[in-house]
Amino acid sequence: MRSRARRVVARLAVMAVTLVACAAAVEVFVRLTYRPVVFRIDRKYYQAEPWPFSFRFIPEQTVFVPIPEVAGGGLTVPLNRHGLRGPDLDELAGRRIRVVSIGDSFTFGWGLHDLGEQCVVGAIDDYRRARPGRDVGLSVVAEPGWGMTDYFFAYVSLARAARPQLVVLGFFCGDDLASPGSISAIGAGTPPAKPWSQSRSAFRSATLEWVRGRVRGSPVLTRFALAAGYRPSIELMRFLRNEPEPIPTMWRETLSLMSALHAEIERDGGRLAIVSYPSLIQVFAYDQLDDARFDYRLIDERLAEFCRSRGIAFVPLLPALIADGRLDLFFARDRHLTPRGHAVCRQVIVEALTPVLDEIDRSAPASP
Repeated sequence: MRSRARRVVARLAVMAVTLVACAAAVEVFVRLTYRPVVFRIDRKYYQAEPWPFSFRFIPEQTVFVPIPEVAGGGLTVPLNRHGLRGPDLDELAGRRIRVVSIGDSFTFGWGLHDLGEQCVVGAIDDYRRARPGRDVGLSVVAEPGWGMTDYFFAYVSLARAARPQLVVLGFFCGDDLASPGSISAIGAGTPPAKPWSQSRSAFRSATLEWVRGRVRGSPVLTRFALAAGYRPSIELMRFLRNEPEPIPTMWRETLSLMSALHAEIERDGGRLAIVSYPSLIQVFAYDQLDDARFDYRLIDERLAEFCRSRGIAFVPLLPALIADGRLDLFFARDRHLTPRGHAVCRQVIVEALTPVLDEIDRSAPASP
C-alpha cells in the first residue's frame, strides 16, 4: 500500500514538474515573440511642460503614430501651428459658421490616413455639400489620450480665440470618465503620467497578457467570453447597474467638468453638442451586457439626461453601430473605429447637427 502511495505521489510530482516546465517554456516563448499593441507615440513629439494639459504635441512637426493594423504600420501626421491635426484654428476667423471638434483619439482620427474620413469632419463636409455656398469652417482640437480636464482647457486656452458658434465634444465611454481628484489637481501638483511613462512589470505573465489580447482583439471571442460568464471588471465596471465606487465619484467630476465647459461656451455665445463614441464591447456584445447586473446603455442614458436638462444636442452613435453590426466597424486589436465605422457614424452626426447648423446660420451676422 505504501509503495503504491509513493508511486502515486511520484507520478503527481512528475506531472506537476512537467506542467510547470511547459508553462515556463510557453512563457519564455511568448515573451520572446509577442509584441502587444500598446499606445506608444515617441516622447520626442511631446512638449516637456504641457501643464495644465495632460500632454501636448510640439507644434509644426510631423508625428508618426504607430498603429500595426493600418497600411504602413502607422500614420504620419503633420501638425499645424497649434500642434493639432487639420486646418489651423486661425483659419476659422473669417468664416460665417465656425465649428470646433474637441476630443481624444476618436476625434483625432486614430487609424485614419485621411482626416476627412473622421465622422465629425466628414459630417461637416456633407453639410457643406448639402448647403452649397454656405460658409462653414471646422478645426479639430484633439490629441490621443486626452480626457475631460484636457477638453476643458482645449476650449478655454485654444478654441475660444476662434469664437466658435458650435463646439462638438467627442466623449468616449472607455476612458473619459474623470479620475477622482481630477478637479482638485487642476493647476497644481504633479502633471499626469505621459503616454511614454506607462510601465509594465517584469513579473507580469506574458502568457495571460497574450490571452487577454486575443480576446480583446476578436469581437467573436469577446462575445464568447462574456457568454461564458467572464467579466473583466476594470473594463465593464462602468456598466454595472449598482455603480460601485469610484464610479459615482468619477461621474460627479465628469459632469462638473462638462457643466463648467458648457458654461464657458454659453458665456461666449456658443453652443455645445456631445457625440458619444461607444466601445467595441458595447457594439458586439451588447446582449451579454443587458441583465440584472449590467446595462450597456448606462453611459448614454446618463449623458442624455445631462444634455436634456441643459438644452445640449446629444448624438449617441451606439444604436447605428449596433444596427449595422459588421465586424469591420472597429480595428479589432486597438478597438478604434475603422473608416467604415466612421462612415456609419458620419450619417448619424450630419442628421443630428444639420438643424443646429441651420439655426446658427440664420442667426449669424455677416462674416467679419
